[in-house]
Amino acid sequence: MDNDEITIPKELSRSMLDSFTAYGEIQEDGRSLLTEVTVEIGRFKAVIRPNESQHRGRPHCLIEVNETSATFDIVTGDRLAGSLKRWDRTAEKVVKEHSGELMKVWNRTRPDDQKLH
Repeated sequence: MDNDEITIPKELSRSMLDSFTAYGEIQEDGRSLLTEVTVEIGRFKAVIRPNESQHRGRPHCLIEVNETSATFDIVTGDRLAGSLKRWDRTAEKVVKEHSGELMKVWNRTRPDDQKLH
């Protein structure tokens, strides 16, 4: 972890990973393919960057799944940059579902001179 990165608390990260596993890969039409398939995510990480002078914009978090990463708006769940490829729609749903908890981390990690109102 570098100094410009705050890993989401373990409980929240575990809950988000559980949601990824529960939803599986969400298709473009909104369907989830979870018949007899075991969802395997080798690496999952959720990060908030605290320094707004380097990472400007609305509240957002970085999600890493396996070898991919993307940034998502914490409030709407919309993907802002990057791609998780087949996991993009799942990540949008998971981020939106955990929006309240992520906003608490976001607000708690803002330096006083960089608070977003």
